Formats: sequence, structure tokens, C-alpha cells
Amino acid sequence: MARQSGILGMCSAKRSQPRRLRILVNPTLQDLLNFSLSLGALASIIFVLVLLGWDTFRHTIQIEPIAVPQSLADDLGYTPDVVSQRLEDALDRVLAGLRRPAIVQHVSQISVTDSVTGTVDIFVRTEQIPAFMLPADTPTIVVPGVGASLDSFARAIQNFLGLSQRVTISGEFTIKGNLLWLVLRSNHRVIFQNTQGGDRDQPDALLDQAAAVLLDSTEQTLGAMVHNNAGNTASRQGEVKEALAEYREGIELDPSNSALHLNLGLSLGKEGNFDEAIVELRRAAALDPKNAGAYVDSGLLLANQGKLTDAIAEFRAAIKIAPNSADAHNDLGLALESEGNDQVAIIEFQAAIRADVNYYYAHNNMANVLAREGKIDEAIVEYRAAIKIDPSYGDAHNGLGSALFRQGKLDEAAEEYRTAIRLDPKDAFAHSNLGNVLCDQGKYKEAITEYRAAMAIAQYANEYNGLGNALLYEGQREEAIAQYRIAVAMYPEYADAHSNLGNALAAQGKLQQAISEYRIAIGIQPKHFFAHYGLAHALYSQGNLAEAIKEYQAAIEIEPNRVDAHVNLGNALYDKGDLDGAIIEYRVAIQLNPKDPKASYDLGNALSRQGKFDQAIAAYQVAIGIDPKFSSAHRNLGMLLHKIALSAPVTVERTLLLIDACAALKQAAALSPSGQDNAESLHELDALLHGHCLQE
Repeated sequence: MARQSGILGMCSAKRSQPRRLRILVNPTLQDLLNFSLSLGALASIIFVLVLLGWDTFRHTIQIEPIAVPQSLADDLGYTPDVVSQRLEDALDRVLAGLRRPAIVQHVSQISVTDSVTGTVDIFVRTEQIPAFMLPADTPTIVVPGVGASLDSFARAIQNFLGLSQRVTISGEFTIKGNLLWLVLRSNHRVIFQNTQGGDRDQPDALLDQAAAVLLDSTEQTLGAMVHNNAGNTASRQGEVKEALAEYREGIELDPSNSALHLNLGLSLGKEGNFDEAIVELRRAAALDPKNAGAYVDSGLLLANQGKLTDAIAEFRAAIKIAPNSADAHNDLGLALESEGNDQVAIIEFQAAIRADVNYYYAHNNMANVLAREGKIDEAIVEYRAAIKIDPSYGDAHNGLGSALFRQGKLDEAAEEYRTAIRLDPKDAFAHSNLGNVLCDQGKYKEAITEYRAAMAIAQYANEYNGLGNALLYEGQREEAIAQYRIAVAMYPEYADAHSNLGNALAAQGKLQQAISEYRIAIGIQPKHFFAHYGLAHALYSQGNLAEAIKEYQAAIEIEPNRVDAHVNLGNALYDKGDLDGAIIEYRVAIQLNPKDPKASYDLGNALSRQGKFDQAIAAYQVAIGIDPKFSSAHRNLGMLLHKIALSAPVTVERTLLLIDACAALKQAAALSPSGQDNAESLHELDALLHGHCLQE
């Protein structure tokens, strides 16, 4: 059984001890009073009257002694005066939090994610803003004594004049069934009553709860700020719903609080409720027209919805208010870049860097634009600048890796991607990009591992496409086709995946299906080199030379410096009988790459068919000089020499030609022993040379 006890309160036997006149609330006032006393009685009276007037009209929360059960006083020493002081301490802690001049880093960012590659543009705001705000009319909290005091005189005057500057808090603790209950009243109106019984040994826990509610009920402006800070704490902990509830409660208390509308808008944006979020951010801007951050945040949400024109207007409004806002310039640059206005975007990124020399986001974003424009060297400079400012910025390492990859510096690119992965093992982009490098290095098994690692983190169509490439190179055609099909199912407009699927189907001999995929890719991206090139191959394999020639020509128009495209166009023209056209293409290929033996070999074939034997012999010899193990070049050279010798008169020159032909064919046979035409030609030559060709 819980011990029954009486209630200690203002009228109980244990009354609070009378206190002296509470004028001297701090040493400064003590000094002033002593000084006034030294000037005489009149000066002292004037001084006291001034203090009395200040105390009368100041904004005050007055806490009366809180009644408590006798057992609480006996067991814990919680007398009415002690409880009142504890409640004052709880309120002071709340107000101290609001008074703190702490500065927090406020970061809002938005990702614009490409569903194919997963590439992310970061719109970011990193403005430092005060975490807490306190109005000038913060109330003074007092626990009055009993007897004559300055506070009691001030209260009497307030009551007489009907002023409402003073809020009187009273209440009582009770114990029911070993549980502790607290009721607080503001000017006799109940403002707090716990709904669940508290631990009778922990009365301070109930006082802490009551302190925040007390401000909600008596000082709504301050209560709103308490909810704002509670919302910020919940938001930092990822508890978005709790944060939303706190911000909304704060707005109910103080609808004119710009910070609450701003933070509510940001939290709504995190939940994807963009329309309502923008409404709140615009309210914040209307309440505080000089708050550039509200315009920036509105712009971020609009950009996330693809409303770039509206977003740009918001960013420009922010810049008008704060011309040196690096965030606003950076985010405006990203929005302009998304609209395809790269040059103006670069100007904004440069403005962001001028506003803040350590603003690495702008260096990285400018590098992305430069890389897309093909200015790889300049892009690398900017990526390195971003990394120098913040070596832990993974996006810059990723971007630098991609730029180095495009320069063919595969080892350096791989190192940058590995650095990005070390910084963030869950960076799917870095794993996928590293897979691309490894694939180009011929390390297909390692590439497959990286692609699968990326997929385990976040699944994008480009990862399936890359995995398909690696599997295709490993000879796993069926599995490669399965990956390509997943990629195009995830993103039907993915031209690369359609083209690669065409390649895999063509490798299986499914030419008509391959042609269908190539045409889809071209329909999506008319200037897709590989789709035109693959389609040309498939049409050539079907014997459709006219269409194949058109597709090779289309591919060359896109990439004029591709040696293989010129060689294959030459072959199609050759097969069609257009030897002059074929020779032109072979010569272009040789000019582009003099070290390509295939182009010289094919040129030799075309010249041979035109009867330009000397030029043909020279072309074969060039091919053999580049690649001494080129068996077909040895064979065709031998057969051409054989042909020339047969048409020549029986002379020493003819014999020498036959001997050279024999040597060339013997070399071809050694390099490709299974060649039937080599064997037949060698036996014919052996007969002409009276058994000397095949003798050892």
C-alpha cells in the first residue's frame, strides 16, 4: 500500500520562508543601488521606483510554489519551493537552448538521376544559418518569495491596472497507485496534465515535459521555436514524419515564423511532397523577403520536378537578394546546364567559385560540363581542384576517373574509381565505372565482379549493359543477351543496350533479330555509330550489299576516323564490283593508320583485281612487313606471283617469279597448315619447278 500523505502547498503547515526584498537580482543592480544611496534618499527612492516600473511592465512567467505530497517532500526533499525552482530550471534549459548562438551547417541538396547511367547532378545549399533564434521580449522567469518583495509590489500594480504581462503558474503533484501525476495551470487554466503516470522517484522527467508545454500555452512564439528545434533534431536523425509534426505544431503556435515554414518545406520535399513543399517555402520567403535560402530551396524542389524555367527564376531571385551566394550561383548553373545552356552555366559555376574559393561543388560541376563538351584537359584541371579542396569528395574522383578513361589512361582511371570506392564502398557509380575500365583492359572476370557489386547497391540499366558486354567477351552469349534484355526493359530508350543486344544476336547468327535491334537503336539515336556499323555488318552478312554500303557510309559520317569502318566499306564496295571506290576507302584507312596490315592487304586484293600487279605486290609486301605472320597476305602474294609467272615467257625471270611464289606459299602453309588452296598451289608450283618447290 502506498503511504497516504497530505499535500504541501502555500497554505500547509510548512510554509515557504519569507524572503527579503528581491531587488538585488545581480551585482550590477547592487552597485547601482549603493551608488543611489550615496546620493541621498530621494535618489534611492527614484531608483527603486524605476526598478518597480521595469518589473511591472516586463514580460514575466511567475511560478508559484507547486503543491506536493508529504511523502515526496520526505523521501526526495521535493518541497513546494524546490519543485517550483526545478520547474524554473527546466524552463531555463529550454530558453538556454534558444539563446545559444550555435551555428549549424544547413545543407539542402537535390539529385537529378539519369535512369540509364545513374549520373547525378547535385544541387546543393550549404549556407550557415543560426540554429536558434530568440525574440527581444523573452520573458523573465521568477519564483516569488513570501512577504514584501519588489515582485509582489509589481504584481499588485499589474493586478490593479489589469496588465497581462505576467503569467502565473501554479499546480500540484499527486501520487495515485504509486504513480506520479502533475497538473499545471496558467492563470488558473489547466495547461498540462500527464496522460501516463510517471515514476514517483523521477519527478524532474514530468517537469521537463511540462516546461515545453508551458511555453506552448503561455509563450507561443517561444513554444514555436522549441518545436522548430525539436523538428530539426528529428530531421537530422532521419525521422521525417516526427519532424513534420513538430514543424506543424510550431506553425500553429506562430504562423509568422519564417524558419518553421522553411523547415517544413524542406521536410515535405524529402517526402516527395513537392507541391506542398514549394507552397511552404514561398510562405517562408514572403514572411522573410531577405531570406535567399528560401528561394534557393524552392528552386531545388522545382528542379527536381523538371520545372527548370521556374527553378531558374527562383535561383535568380536568390542571387538578387544575396549576390555572393555560392549555392545560388551553383544551382543556377546546374539548372542552366540541364536546359542545355552550357556556356552560361559555366559562368555561374565561376561566379560560385569567386563567391567561395573553397566551393568544390562548382569545380566539379564545371568539370562535368567541360568533359561533356570534349574539353577533357580543362575538365581534369577542375576535377583536381575539387579534390584538392576536399580529397574525400567521391563525385570528383568519379568524374576524374571518367575523364582519364576517355583519354585512354585506363590505369589512372581505375585508381580514381578505386579511391571513390574506398571513400564510399556503396558508391554504385564507382563500381560500375571501374567495371567499364576493367572490361576495356580485357579483365572481364574482374569487370563482372564490379558490375555485380554495383547492382547489389543500386540497379541501373547501364550496369546490366556493361555486364552484358563483359559476359559477351567471355563467350557467355546467352547470359549476355539476358542482361541486355533487362537493360532495355528497364529503359526502352537505351540505344547502347539495343545496339549491344544486336551484336550478341548477330554473334549467334540471328541476323534478322539483330537488324531489328540495330534499327531500334538508330531510331532512338540517329547518330549512333555502333548501331549503324553493326547494322551494316548484319546486312553485309545477308548479302544486302547496297544497304550495307549505306550503313557503313552513315557510320563514317558520324566517326570519320574509324579505320575499321573504312576497311569494311571498302570490302562491301569490292564485293559489289566498285573497285575504284574500294581502293579509295582502303587508302583512307591506311592514311589514318599506316600500321594497319588489313587495309594494305585488302588494297592489294583490289589492285590485283584491277590488274595493277606491281602495286598489288607492293601492298601485300607492306602488309607482311607490318605483320610477318599474316598468312593470307603471304598466300595472296604467292598466288599473284604464280599468276604473273604463268603468263610470262619461259625465261630466268619466270623461274625467279615461280621461286618467289613458292616461298610465299610455303610461308603461308607454315602459318596456316590447314589451308587447302595453299596445298593445291604448292603442288602445281612443284610440278612447274620440276620437284624443287616442295623439296626440303
